[in-house]
Amino acid sequence: MIKFLVFDFDSTLYMPGPTEKAIAGAVISYLSKTLGISEEAALTTFNEYCTKYGSSFVGTYIENKIPFEAQNINFDLSVIAPNPILLNALEKLPFQKVVFTNNRVSVVQEGLQRLGIENLFQSVIGLEDTLENPKPKKESFEILFKKIKAKPHECIFFEDSIQNLKVAKELGMHTVLCHRLDDAAPDIVDYSVRSLDREVIAAVQHFISF
Repeated sequence: MIKFLVFDFDSTLYMPGPTEKAIAGAVISYLSKTLGISEEAALTTFNEYCTKYGSSFVGTYIENKIPFEAQNINFDLSVIAPNPILLNALEKLPFQKVVFTNNRVSVVQEGLQRLGIENLFQSVIGLEDTLENPKPKKESFEILFKKIKAKPHECIFFEDSIQNLKVAKELGMHTVLCHRLDDAAPDIVDYSVRSLDREVIAAVQHFISF
């Protein structure tokens, strides 16, 4: 029985595009200034950390010994606009809603506020919770299940990363690929949506009637 709707934040609860670029740009600028490297080298480092560690925060902590709380990155989330269509859709879904992210909880909370959906989520599970074990590590999912008191088969997981969905599927979660439809793989993805705000209800109804 479905009890939980688990959402990634970045490029899932908002469409990939300006916001994604703004967040990545802020991290790249931080890496360039903090590590004393060019913007081009910082871009390479950013991509390497995200690929290897699932998060630039974790990569910077492990490779450069800079604690999460000391990584003072100025994120400008003003590009995130209220999304009344998403708000209306989520309000119709009678399930517990959780954000499961490789970002900082404070960044996600501000993003949810800007989207106008902050009051609909019971929990935000972020890097402060998973620490050195971000998605796609199985340990991060185990932390999620423990914190929200859920079993994998009780969760529908909305995510734009096929790597993260692969692990979720292996653990028994129901999987929905968001926005990046070219990455869809039938053995990993149960359902795909091109536009989460307009298709989230249909995605949930794919798994359960309510």
